[in-house]
Amino acid sequence: MTYDGYILGDGKVIGAGELEQFAKAAPGAGQPKRLKDDPFKYRVDDVIPPPEDLAALARFLETNTEHYRCVKAKATDVCGRFAIVPRDPDKPGDAAEKARLQTFLDGCHRKLTFEELLERMWTDYEAVGTGYLEVVRDVAGKLPVGLEHVAAVTVRARKERAGFLQRRGVGKVFFKEYGDPRQRDCHTGEEAAETLPEADRATELLDFANYHPRSDFYGLPDFLPALGAIVGNLNARDYNLQFFENNAVPQYAIMVSGGDLDGQVKQAIAAYFKDHIKGQAHKTLIIPTPDERTKVTMVPLGAKVSEGGFTVYRQDNRDEIIRAHGVPPARIGIIESGNLGGGTGESQTATYKDAIIEPRQMRLERRLNDKLIRDGLGITGWIIQFEDIDTEDTDRNSQIAERMVKAGLWTPKEGWHFVGHFTDDEYQGGEQAFMVLGSDLVFMATLDKKAEVSAKLLDQLPLTPAPAPGQAPGTPPPAGA
Repeated sequence: MTYDGYILGDGKVIGAGELEQFAKAAPGAGQPKRLKDDPFKYRVDDVIPPPEDLAALARFLETNTEHYRCVKAKATDVCGRFAIVPRDPDKPGDAAEKARLQTFLDGCHRKLTFEELLERMWTDYEAVGTGYLEVVRDVAGKLPVGLEHVAAVTVRARKERAGFLQRRGVGKVFFKEYGDPRQRDCHTGEEAAETLPEADRATELLDFANYHPRSDFYGLPDFLPALGAIVGNLNARDYNLQFFENNAVPQYAIMVSGGDLDGQVKQAIAAYFKDHIKGQAHKTLIIPTPDERTKVTMVPLGAKVSEGGFTVYRQDNRDEIIRAHGVPPARIGIIESGNLGGGTGESQTATYKDAIIEPRQMRLERRLNDKLIRDGLGITGWIIQFEDIDTEDTDRNSQIAERMVKAGLWTPKEGWHFVGHFTDDEYQGGEQAFMVLGSDLVFMATLDKKAEVSAKLLDQLPLTPAPAPGQAPGTPPPAGA
């Protein structure tokens, strides 16, 4: 159905072709959203341009809720918790080595914890495709003594694998690739033939890239295929805001038969709304028109034309963004079924754990354990291991344990173990099964003992043959019986 025009919330009457133009002419609409120019001078700096504008990719964290929540969830789930464990599970590690590793991890940054550093770096990994950690060595240039997060949007890879360049405003600093034994000047990036003062030495960057075939030097984020969905939702939001901010929400659609929506008809409609219909929602609408053959019909719309039309569109975009990240909807606070892995709750989280989180944890562990801990610190007996995310539905498991314990099928201790609340060392007792009958507890061991006593009593009773038909109980059977 096509309409000839619309009546806005302020009583203004516009033609159908003016609706889109009205939105575009609204204050703040049509303003360029391009980010400032890339500060890197690629020919002068001799660095390699990334396949996408990194600052623009990072800016999408500020424009879409689902994208932001997915990025933060993955960063936390990958790096949030870890433990120091022996490199060889069958051989106990040296206690002094473990203490040295723990000391390094506890003091690697003057302000942030090791986990916070990793989460910042991995946020970059998920948001722009690459993350960086700066490794600071001691004065002698031997052992690592500190770590820093370096924002990925400020870093570019240099040609010839000569390291990296960071720019912030007019300032710049050069880094080496991690493990490069050559000395480089941090101010010029040039290789030094002799030992440089500590203040002039380039430090090293550990880079973590989400590989994409378009670049050997930079990664690209998982959400890139859903970029259109993010931009679509942003445009839908801005379109709605432009109408609401200008009180330009169409309230009625107009259909004109036997004439045109010319200036006289618009004037008659506007006058009617101004003088007659305000405050009288159910009043009959009779509009005088210049021609008796002209008939005007109006259909109430409210805000549906600008807002309701985007509801399904925005939800589809939201789902596409979540699918691109591979995060279960429940993980970011959306409760609905069947969006990932064909299931809900535990099954979705298990798929997310196996397909998204664990592979990332394994890659990160390998780089940190081999490059930083073994090769850098010289610690060979210990590694860090990231903890698995919890895929169990605790409430559901608690309900199962409660039913099994009350039915006498499990002991309380077995229920505790199933839910994972206690270990044998943490809590003693709970080894007797019981049944809950009304308000009473009946221990299964008592029932078993009663059954045993009853069986013994039955065995001790004399066996008396059943009376024959017609025979009185306790009388001898008839002759010949």
